[in-house]
Amino acid sequence: MFKSGLRLMLAGVVLASGTAQAAGVAADGQKIVMQGDGSGAPCLACHGMDGAGNDAGGFPRLAGLSAEYLAKQMQDYNAGTRVSPIMQPNVDNLSEQQILDVAAYYASQPVPAVKASSASEEVLALGEKLALRGDWSKHVPSCNSCHGPGNAGVGSAFPGIAGQHPTYIR
Repeated sequence: MFKSGLRLMLAGVVLASGTAQAAGVAADGQKIVMQGDGSGAPCLACHGMDGAGNDAGGFPRLAGLSAEYLAKQMQDYNAGTRVSPIMQPNVDNLSEQQILDVAAYYASQPVPAVKASSASEEVLALGEKLALRGDWSKHVPSCNSCHGPGNAGVGSAFPGIAGQHPTYIR
């Protein structure tokens, strides 16, 4: 009795705090990305149908990122708490459910294979140092201190940056 009462109480706290979120439907998200629902969302122009992004344009890979993370970013663009003159007008016409659907779709896409870097050994070594140890002389923490082991991401708060486009990371 105590355990079930505690579960109900905790569920109420989660719902009251607003952290519970309806699930998105990946198939509906795919329609939005393809602009098949009339929303006019031009997601694929920058992020691609498969969510691979575009290194030359500096557009990040979305494929394989957490749906919760992706939805939160779009919600923040709409709320003005995250500012991007490119993203805000492209998501401001999406409903809350459409945001969840697009996030579910891109999260369901496989992470594309990473291309081999053409950077010099010196640049690669510096990148590895920054990723693993940071540069405390410049107050730069290591990437993996937030983004987790292998920079693969930590829940919905810190996205995976391993395999992300260099232009976007820069």
